[in-house]
Amino acid sequence: MAGDWIKWLKGLGFRSEVLTVARKLNVHRGVIALACMEMWEWADSETIDGHVRGATAELIDAKVCLPGFSSALESVGWLKVKTEGISIPNFGRHNGKPAKLRAMKTKRQNDWRADVDDSVDADVDAQVSTSASTREEKRREDVKPKTEEPPNPPRGGGTRACNVAIPDCLQTEPFLAAWDEWGQHRREKRARLTTAAAKRQLAKFAEWGEARAIAAIHHSVQNGWTGIFEPDRPGSVTHRESDGERTLRILRERQAQGGAA
Repeated sequence: MAGDWIKWLKGLGFRSEVLTVARKLNVHRGVIALACMEMWEWADSETIDGHVRGATAELIDAKVCLPGFSSALESVGWLKVKTEGISIPNFGRHNGKPAKLRAMKTKRQNDWRADVDDSVDADVDAQVSTSASTREEKRREDVKPKTEEPPNPPRGGGTRACNVAIPDCLQTEPFLAAWDEWGQHRREKRARLTTAAAKRQLAKFAEWGEARAIAAIHHSVQNGWTGIFEPDRPGSVTHRESDGERTLRILRERQAQGGAA
């Protein structure tokens, strides 16, 4: 004997073969499902390969108390009746000692995997928690407090852009506002104002004086230039001649040449 238990096929009562046999015999599907289990139980006690020599269709019908059961079961391919006996197709998949050994092995493996999965999940949860805490601590270390730009420096030697000291003669609110505007303009033009350039410009502005420096800054910003050019001072070395000025200069030069001739 192969043991004191057999497998119950999940959903057996709704299998198409069971429903077909139930219609043929005009009985409830549950009756056919139970009859199949009784037949397989008997066969499990008589054979290990699904072949029972000497068994007949009448014997099967009598075992399950259902006339015509073996014939209807044979029509759906779940039974073969031969002169030498009966045969149950694919019997070894679900019944017999080998099938039971496979089932018990599968159960042991599933139980072992469940235990492993529980321990692995616990380890993973711990690692995730530790990793998250580590990332959060590192993020806090990496995040540095933002330093706000200091307000307008006090008169008498304060610093502005590029950490360059502004000359005392330019420590006025109008110039400081223009100087900040110039720094913002250079940033928007993606032309970084270096410390050396800022020092030279401030030195030149100190020579020019507040009003002239402010006028030059406003003129340069208005024209979108990244260099300082003065307005209305053609003689200045920093002046960029416009097209109108160039045309006017050429006309005056021609008039002067004509008068001389």
